[in-house]
Amino acid sequence: MEGPSVLVNFKSFPELWGGREQALARLCDDISRDKEVLIGVAPRLPMLAAIADRITAPVYAQRMDPVTAGDHTGLVTATALREAGAAGALLNHAHRKITMEDLARCVALLRKESLEGVAFAGTLEEVKAVAEVGPRYLAWDGGDPGETKLNPDALSEAIEATAGAAPDTKVLCATGIRRAQDVRRALSLGATGVVVDALVVQAKKPKAVLLNLISAF
Repeated sequence: MEGPSVLVNFKSFPELWGGREQALARLCDDISRDKEVLIGVAPRLPMLAAIADRITAPVYAQRMDPVTAGDHTGLVTATALREAGAAGALLNHAHRKITMEDLARCVALLRKESLEGVAFAGTLEEVKAVAEVGPRYLAWDGGDPGETKLNPDALSEAIEATAGAAPDTKVLCATGIRRAQDVRRALSLGATGVVVDALVVQAKKPKAVLLNLISAF
């Protein structure tokens, strides 16, 4: 499957309540189809199946667990995600770090179900460790918390480190993306797409934000 040019992580923002999560997912899907730029979404887990059933764009789980089906309570398996219509799962996000052993297990389980892992890394050391696991995508989110400017040198180093460890793993830039010029810069350095969250989810005019971002492709 063609990977997302823009992946919107919905997180758990209150702006999603009251049916607005489904509306935002439909907006992403409509723009994606109209402009022919693939926009993926990562909704809250309870809404994943309903959203995946209603849009054509790829839908990613915000998390999964390194287990197979069995005697578990409250755990999310790759098989369950596939049956729910997910395209894959976000892994090792800064808000939900996991061990490299668990990451490798998750990536293998996703691959077995023909699903994609989007694994986050925030330091060069972590980039190398994550890349060696071989996820479909490595999302670079390095930098200071709340950083609003793209750091091209850090992104370049992350892309170079990923290529050295896992040439088939594509890099998404998940930090410092605010506008189309940031996306263009990231793409020029070798990223294949970007990951955003509050920029879109909390925007007063998310359509305008999305249209601006995808104008870079």
